[in-house]
Amino acid sequence: MKKLLLIIMITMTGFAFMFGPGHNPPEGSMNRNGETRDDAEIVLRVALMTDLHYADKPAWSDRNYSKSLEKVRQALATFNELGSDFLVLLGDIIDEVDQKTDIANLEKVDGLLAGFHGERHYVLGNHDLGAITKEEFLASTGGAGNASWYSFSRGGYHFIVLDGNFRQDGTAYGRGNFEWTDSYIPADQLSWLGNELGLSKSRGMEVIIFIHQNLCDENDPHGVKNAGEIREILEQSGNVQAVFQGHKHSGGYKKINGIHYVGLHPLVVYDTNAFAGLAISRQGGLTLHGYGRQPGMELK
Repeated sequence: MKKLLLIIMITMTGFAFMFGPGHNPPEGSMNRNGETRDDAEIVLRVALMTDLHYADKPAWSDRNYSKSLEKVRQALATFNELGSDFLVLLGDIIDEVDQKTDIANLEKVDGLLAGFHGERHYVLGNHDLGAITKEEFLASTGGAGNASWYSFSRGGYHFIVLDGNFRQDGTAYGRGNFEWTDSYIPADQLSWLGNELGLSKSRGMEVIIFIHQNLCDENDPHGVKNAGEIREILEQSGNVQAVFQGHKHSGGYKKINGIHYVGLHPLVVYDTNAFAGLAISRQGGLTLHGYGRQPGMELK
């Protein structure tokens, strides 16, 4: 009897650690992986992380740069156990040091992420471009995309990766030639976005957007300066369900004209982890399962 009680206590302690203090999984019927929907109802599982800021340098403020690799290992173990279909990193994979070091750090993180049992998609963040160019970033990583903005389809959904790493004068970020508050999406990318949304709608596909900077508030320093124009394009399409973004370390959530804007919590800060799994059901429901500091939520 004592052995049985001990096993139960250890199991419950491990479960509490998985979700972190005060961050419970969404309500519902829960299986051993913390999912709230029956497996048969889920058509896609998307693994999500943001703001790793990996670098082998001393901690600063609440950022523990060198501990990010171990946190990634923990997240990958969970993602692989859940059978996640693909992984999306929402930017700031590294924290800038210098060109040579940043390329080496990108390759180190990418090598670790190669342990994920599925496709990897990397969204560019401003810190990724503090000492290197976008071309150098793409050449140093094994992500599925071969451009800084692109799209792909899975399970009846269309996924769009946007690049907000441009100055308002249209100049692409690279080697620190920017202020992080000056984020903009230029006209050619907006035209492409409109075409992607129109094509996906003609095929009856719902859309989910991934971006590093925020699209929910152009007046916030973390926001894309022409976010209002972008939201109008998304709303006019009528088939965008959600936007997942990083960058702002406090995270956040807004629903604007029927579209969910979810800001994920960063992996780099504090000693505890933060990552998420998005479950997409056959009926089109979206459930965000949070781990560590990342809260979970039903996106209705």
